[in-house]
Amino acid sequence: MEFCWLTQLEKIGLLFSYSKPYLGLASVNVNKNFFSLVVPTDIIPLGISLYSLSAGETIKYNENNFIFSCALDKKIKYTKFSLGFGLKLLWNSYDIGVDDPIIKDKKSNFALGLNIGLLITTEKFFNKKISIGLSSDLNEPNIGLSQEDLVKRKMLLGISLRSNIIKDVESIFATSFLFYKNNFLWLIGSEFTIRKHFSFRCGYNYSDFNLGFGYKIGTKFLKNMCIDYSYSIPLTISGSNGSHSFSLNISFDKKLNFKRK
Repeated sequence: MEFCWLTQLEKIGLLFSYSKPYLGLASVNVNKNFFSLVVPTDIIPLGISLYSLSAGETIKYNENNFIFSCALDKKIKYTKFSLGFGLKLLWNSYDIGVDDPIIKDKKSNFALGLNIGLLITTEKFFNKKISIGLSSDLNEPNIGLSQEDLVKRKMLLGISLRSNIIKDVESIFATSFLFYKNNFLWLIGSEFTIRKHFSFRCGYNYSDFNLGFGYKIGTKFLKNMCIDYSYSIPLTISGSNGSHSFSLNISFDKKLNFKRK
Protein backbone atom coordinates (compact mmCIF):
# COMPACT_ATOMS: atom_id res chain seq x y z
CA MET A 1 0.00 0.00 0.00
CA GLU A 2 2.88 2.33 0.75
CA PHE A 3 3.89 2.61 -2.93
CA CYS A 4 0.70 1.44 -4.66
CA TRP A 5 -0.68 4.98 -4.78
CA LEU A 6 1.77 5.63 -7.65
CA THR A 7 -0.76 4.05 -10.00
CA GLN A 8 -3.38 6.63 -8.95
CA LEU A 9 -1.33 9.56 -10.29
CA GLU A 10 -1.49 10.79 -13.87
CA LYS A 11 0.89 13.77 -13.72
CA ILE A 12 4.52 14.38 -12.80
CA GLY A 13 4.62 15.50 -9.18
CA LEU A 14 7.08 17.08 -6.74
CA LEU A 15 6.71 17.14 -2.98
CA PHE A 16 8.81 19.17 -0.52
CA SER A 17 8.20 18.86 3.21
CA TYR A 18 9.77 20.17 6.43
CA SER A 19 8.77 19.08 9.93
CA LYS A 20 9.73 20.31 13.39
CA PRO A 21 8.69 17.73 15.99
CA TYR A 22 8.05 18.69 19.64
CA LEU A 23 8.83 22.39 19.25
CA GLY A 24 9.79 24.05 22.53
CA LEU A 25 10.65 20.85 24.36
CA ALA A 26 13.86 21.33 26.36
CA SER A 27 17.01 19.57 25.06
CA VAL A 28 15.15 18.28 21.97
CA ASN A 29 16.22 19.53 18.55
CA VAL A 30 14.79 17.38 15.78
CA ASN A 31 14.40 18.35 12.13
CA LYS A 32 12.82 16.30 9.33
CA ASN A 33 13.04 16.91 5.58
CA PHE A 34 11.37 15.00 2.77
CA PHE A 35 11.56 15.25 -1.01
CA SER A 36 9.72 13.10 -3.53
CA LEU A 37 9.53 12.96 -7.33
CA VAL A 38 6.83 10.90 -9.02
CA VAL A 39 6.96 10.25 -12.78
CA PRO A 40 3.98 8.45 -14.35
CA THR A 41 4.83 6.76 -17.66
CA ASP A 42 2.91 4.69 -20.17
CA ILE A 43 4.83 1.63 -18.90
CA ILE A 44 4.94 1.88 -15.08
CA PRO A 45 4.92 4.81 -12.64
CA LEU A 46 8.24 5.51 -10.92
CA GLY A 47 9.04 7.31 -7.69
CA ILE A 48 12.22 8.61 -6.03
CA SER A 49 12.23 9.92 -2.46
CA LEU A 50 14.79 11.35 -0.05
CA TYR A 51 14.15 11.48 3.69
CA SER A 52 16.49 12.99 6.29
CA LEU A 53 16.29 13.39 10.05
CA SER A 54 18.75 15.21 12.29
CA ALA A 55 18.59 15.23 16.06
CA GLY A 56 20.63 16.33 19.05
CA GLU A 57 23.16 19.03 19.81
CA THR A 58 25.91 17.50 21.95
CA ILE A 59 25.20 14.03 20.59
CA LYS A 60 24.31 14.37 16.93
CA TYR A 61 22.35 11.73 15.06
CA ASN A 62 21.54 11.78 11.35
CA GLU A 63 19.23 9.43 9.51
CA ASN A 64 18.98 9.43 5.72
CA ASN A 65 16.81 7.25 3.50
CA PHE A 66 16.89 7.01 -0.28
CA ILE A 67 13.77 5.28 -1.62
CA PHE A 68 13.11 3.97 -5.12
CA SER A 69 9.59 2.78 -5.86
CA CYS A 70 7.47 1.48 -8.72
CA ALA A 71 4.04 -0.06 -9.14
CA LEU A 72 1.94 -2.21 -11.45
CA ASP A 73 -1.82 -2.12 -11.85
CA LYS A 74 -4.65 -4.03 -13.50
CA LYS A 75 -8.24 -2.83 -13.85
CA ILE A 76 -11.09 -5.32 -14.00
CA LYS A 77 -14.42 -3.59 -14.69
CA TYR A 78 -14.81 -1.04 -11.86
CA THR A 79 -12.01 -2.37 -9.65
CA LYS A 80 -8.30 -1.57 -9.88
CA PHE A 81 -5.61 -3.81 -8.38
CA SER A 82 -2.23 -2.18 -7.72
CA LEU A 83 0.99 -3.83 -6.59
CA GLY A 84 3.79 -1.60 -5.34
CA PHE A 85 7.47 -2.25 -4.59
CA GLY A 86 9.94 -0.18 -2.58
CA LEU A 87 13.72 -0.34 -2.24
CA LYS A 88 15.19 1.66 0.65
CA LEU A 89 18.82 2.57 1.28
CA LEU A 90 19.21 3.51 4.96
CA TRP A 91 22.23 5.45 6.17
CA ASN A 92 22.63 6.43 9.84
CA SER A 93 25.52 8.33 11.38
CA TYR A 94 26.50 9.47 14.88
CA ASP A 95 28.81 12.19 16.21
CA ILE A 96 29.21 12.78 19.96
CA GLY A 97 32.42 14.83 19.77
CA VAL A 98 34.35 12.50 22.09
CA ASP A 99 35.62 8.93 21.94
CA ASP A 100 32.98 6.34 22.68
CA PRO A 101 33.53 2.56 22.71
CA ILE A 102 30.35 1.93 20.73
CA ILE A 103 31.16 4.25 17.81
CA LYS A 104 34.95 4.38 18.13
CA ASP A 105 35.62 2.33 15.00
CA LYS A 106 32.35 2.84 13.16
CA LYS A 107 30.32 6.06 13.16
CA SER A 108 27.90 5.25 10.34
CA ASN A 109 26.14 2.29 8.83
CA PHE A 110 24.35 1.39 5.59
CA ALA A 111 21.46 -1.05 5.26
CA LEU A 112 18.96 -2.09 2.61
CA GLY A 113 15.21 -2.40 3.16
CA LEU A 114 12.51 -3.94 0.96
CA ASN A 115 8.77 -3.27 1.00
CA ILE A 116 5.75 -4.56 -0.89
CA GLY A 117 2.13 -3.44 -0.92
CA LEU A 118 -1.26 -4.23 -2.43
CA LEU A 119 -4.07 -1.73 -3.05
CA ILE A 120 -7.59 -2.57 -4.22
CA THR A 121 -9.82 0.33 -5.30
CA THR A 122 -13.43 0.14 -6.48
CA GLU A 123 -15.71 2.96 -7.62
CA LYS A 124 -19.00 1.07 -7.39
CA PHE A 125 -19.39 0.46 -3.66
CA PHE A 126 -22.85 1.98 -3.10
CA ASN A 127 -21.77 4.75 -5.50
CA LYS A 128 -18.76 5.48 -3.28
CA LYS A 129 -15.06 4.97 -3.94
CA ILE A 130 -13.51 2.59 -1.46
CA SER A 131 -9.86 1.50 -1.16
CA ILE A 132 -8.34 -1.34 0.85
CA GLY A 133 -4.59 -1.68 1.17
CA LEU A 134 -1.99 -3.88 2.81
CA SER A 135 1.76 -3.30 2.98
CA SER A 136 4.61 -5.10 4.71
CA ASP A 137 8.36 -4.92 5.10
CA LEU A 138 10.12 -7.93 3.61
CA ASN A 139 13.23 -7.76 5.79
CA GLU A 140 14.65 -6.23 8.98
CA PRO A 141 17.68 -4.06 8.08
CA ASN A 142 20.51 -3.90 10.61
CA ILE A 143 21.42 -0.25 11.30
CA GLY A 144 23.55 -0.97 14.38
CA LEU A 145 27.20 -0.02 14.75
CA SER A 146 29.12 -2.38 17.00
CA GLN A 147 25.94 -4.16 18.08
CA GLU A 148 22.97 -5.46 16.14
CA ASP A 149 20.09 -2.97 15.85
CA LEU A 150 17.33 -4.27 13.60
CA VAL A 151 14.55 -2.14 12.13
CA LYS A 152 11.60 -4.27 13.11
CA ARG A 153 9.28 -5.47 10.38
CA LYS A 154 5.99 -3.54 10.13
CA MET A 155 2.68 -4.43 8.54
CA LEU A 156 -0.04 -1.88 7.75
CA LEU A 157 -3.67 -2.54 6.89
CA GLY A 158 -5.82 0.40 5.81
CA ILE A 159 -9.22 1.27 4.38
CA SER A 160 -10.59 4.56 3.04
CA LEU A 161 -13.94 5.78 1.77
CA ARG A 162 -14.28 8.73 -0.61
CA SER A 163 -17.65 10.38 -1.16
CA ASN A 164 -19.51 13.65 -1.75
CA ILE A 165 -21.96 13.78 1.15
CA ILE A 166 -22.31 17.57 0.86
CA LYS A 167 -22.44 19.45 -2.42
CA ASP A 168 -19.03 20.83 -3.51
CA VAL A 169 -17.35 19.03 -0.58
CA GLU A 170 -15.32 15.89 -1.22
CA SER A 171 -14.91 13.78 1.90
CA ILE A 172 -12.38 11.08 2.71
CA PHE A 173 -12.62 8.90 5.81
CA ALA A 174 -9.76 6.52 6.55
CA THR A 175 -8.57 4.16 9.22
CA SER A 176 -5.51 1.92 9.47
CA PHE A 177 -3.99 -0.69 11.73
CA LEU A 178 -0.24 -0.90 12.29
CA PHE A 179 1.40 -4.09 13.54
CA TYR A 180 5.04 -4.20 14.72
CA LYS A 181 7.11 -5.65 17.57
CA ASN A 182 4.05 -7.60 18.74
CA ASN A 183 2.28 -4.24 19.15
CA PHE A 184 -0.92 -2.99 17.58
CA LEU A 185 -1.74 0.65 16.81
CA TRP A 186 -4.99 2.09 15.52
CA LEU A 187 -5.09 5.30 13.48
CA ILE A 188 -8.06 7.24 12.13
CA GLY A 189 -8.39 10.38 10.04
CA SER A 190 -10.55 12.38 7.67
CA GLU A 191 -10.17 15.07 4.99
CA PHE A 192 -12.69 17.51 3.55
CA THR A 193 -11.98 19.40 0.32
CA ILE A 194 -14.19 22.39 -0.49
CA ARG A 195 -14.64 23.32 -4.16
CA LYS A 196 -11.41 21.43 -4.98
CA HIS A 197 -9.24 24.18 -3.47
CA PHE A 198 -9.39 24.34 0.34
CA SER A 199 -8.75 21.21 2.43
CA PHE A 200 -9.19 20.54 6.13
CA ARG A 201 -7.81 17.43 7.84
CA CYS A 202 -7.92 15.87 11.27
CA GLY A 203 -6.66 12.61 12.71
CA TYR A 204 -5.92 10.67 15.87
CA ASN A 205 -3.56 7.97 17.05
CA TYR A 206 -2.51 6.73 20.46
CA SER A 207 0.01 9.55 21.02
CA ASP A 208 -1.13 12.54 18.92
CA PHE A 209 -4.14 14.49 17.77
CA ASN A 210 -3.55 16.04 14.34
CA LEU A 211 -5.01 19.03 12.53
CA GLY A 212 -4.12 20.43 9.14
CA PHE A 213 -5.25 22.45 6.18
CA GLY A 214 -4.18 23.03 2.59
CA TYR A 215 -4.87 25.35 -0.30
CA LYS A 216 -4.59 24.43 -3.98
CA ILE A 217 -3.47 27.00 -6.53
CA GLY A 218 -3.70 26.56 -10.29
CA THR A 219 -1.64 28.35 -12.95
CA LYS A 220 -1.19 27.93 -16.70
CA PHE A 221 1.96 25.79 -16.31
CA LEU A 222 1.42 24.38 -12.83
CA LYS A 223 -2.09 22.98 -12.99
CA ASN A 224 -2.01 21.97 -9.33
CA MET A 225 0.16 23.51 -6.62
CA CYS A 226 -0.88 22.80 -3.03
CA ILE A 227 0.46 24.39 0.15
CA ASP A 228 -0.15 22.39 3.34
CA TYR A 229 0.33 22.91 7.05
CA SER A 230 -0.27 20.38 9.83
CA TYR A 231 -0.10 20.58 13.60
CA SER A 232 0.20 17.59 15.95
CA ILE A 233 -0.78 17.88 19.59
CA PRO A 234 1.16 15.34 21.69
CA LEU A 235 -1.03 13.44 24.14
CA THR A 236 1.73 11.60 26.01
CA ILE A 237 4.43 14.30 26.22
CA SER A 238 4.14 17.51 28.27
CA GLY A 239 6.07 20.77 27.88
CA SER A 240 5.93 20.80 24.08
CA ASN A 241 4.29 23.26 21.71
CA GLY A 242 3.46 20.40 19.38
CA SER A 243 4.88 19.27 16.06
CA HIS A 244 4.64 21.46 12.98
CA SER A 245 4.92 20.48 9.32
CA PHE A 246 4.92 22.49 6.10
CA SER A 247 4.77 21.02 2.61
CA LEU A 248 4.57 22.11 -1.01
CA ASN A 249 3.08 19.74 -3.59
CA ILE A 250 3.45 20.58 -7.29
CA SER A 251 1.86 18.69 -10.18
CA PHE A 252 2.82 19.29 -13.80
CA ASP A 253 0.32 18.76 -16.60
CA LYS A 254 2.50 16.20 -18.31
CA LYS A 255 3.08 12.46 -18.59
CA LEU A 256 6.12 10.76 -20.07
CA ASN A 257 5.52 8.60 -23.11
CA PHE A 258 8.14 6.02 -24.08
CA LYS A 259 6.17 4.36 -26.85
CA ARG A 260 7.70 4.43 -30.29
CA LYS A 261 5.83 6.35 -32.94
